[in-house]
Amino acid sequence: MKTFALFLSLVILAAAQPCSARDAVVKGRDIYMVADTISNMQYLSAFCSDVLDIDAASMNARTTALAQQGEDAGFRPGALEAIVEGFRDTRLLDRKLLPRVGSCIQKELLVRRDGERTGVTGPSFDCPGASTPARTLLCRNPELWAFDRALAWVEKTDAGPRVDCTTTDCLRDDYVSRLQVTLDGGFEVKRAAGRRRGTPLDGALR
Repeated sequence: MKTFALFLSLVILAAAQPCSARDAVVKGRDIYMVADTISNMQYLSAFCSDVLDIDAASMNARTTALAQQGEDAGFRPGALEAIVEGFRDTRLLDRKLLPRVGSCIQKELLVRRDGERTGVTGPSFDCPGASTPARTLLCRNPELWAFDRALAWVEKTDAGPRVDCTTTDCLRDDYVSRLQVTLDGGFEVKRAAGRRRGTPLDGALR
């Protein structure tokens, strides 16, 4: 599935640009950036809590707190909420067109890039018990935790590296390759690309 691998490559490039939603809130400078971060956080809580094993309620609480910080920093009352609402159709289109696993990884990386907590606090295994150098390397690289958790969800087991990587690029390539083979091979494709039925979308993405 070359499209999936290309999509993940674009995700990695986009998430590599450092910025901070919190700084934008404090300076009251970029309301659109803050709204984009909030929208991505809402997407994570609404559609990715199972894929990435995150606490949706905690994510919603952090989203509410960030929005409140924006108003406290001087954003015009209701302006931030209106812009977030404007991003709603884009997020729905993401959900419709992009592979669910890849989309969840994308949103996690973008929120992490923006300096906010994503709810992904480690890989799919216990880091203090990391048994190989590659696992230790993974534990030291938070930007790869979502890849590991997503693969664990697809394979229904703790994922972890399967090659003796000594660099983050090697680890990332390993996960992209395994996700591509797993999804392209038909294993859990229906589940991985499925939609969470009954999700209170109107409430979650407003």
